[in-house]
Amino acid sequence: MPPRGRTTSLPEQVLAKQAEAEDDGCWIKDVAPSLFLPTGSTMVNLAMSDRVDGGWPTGRVCVLTGDPDTGKTTFGMSCLAEACQLESFDDHDLLYIDKEDSIDFNYQRVFGRRFCDRVRVYSSIQEEDLQPPETIQELHYLIMDLFETGR
Repeated sequence: MPPRGRTTSLPEQVLAKQAEAEDDGCWIKDVAPSLFLPTGSTMVNLAMSDRVDGGWPTGRVCVLTGDPDTGKTTFGMSCLAEACQLESFDDHDLLYIDKEDSIDFNYQRVFGRRFCDRVRVYSSIQEEDLQPPETIQELHYLIMDLFETGR
């Protein structure tokens, strides 16, 4: 039996798929962020982005990982509370997806009414229409819906 021909390399396959998707107009381009979400700490901003005015790049899916009970939920929500105070985020939709159901405090009392008016918190303890996505596909559709709104 003759040896099988080598298939196209993985990078070549990815580039081909990207070219196909660009022709269809559905490929999300990697654009350098022009706006950064502040963390509330200049030193943390500098560690995350080398900028004093913000740490998290906008237009990205940001995942904060770490051990349980290390303050990830409070840190993430604090960053969104910072965004609620800045005019540069007035035309942005702010979402917090609590897939692990780690919100075990009254965040309205901690972060205030403005936070609750601006931030959509997706958690299984919320109303039915704010349930967190169950699958990666549901998350994808949620993100694509946000891109369509331009916010």
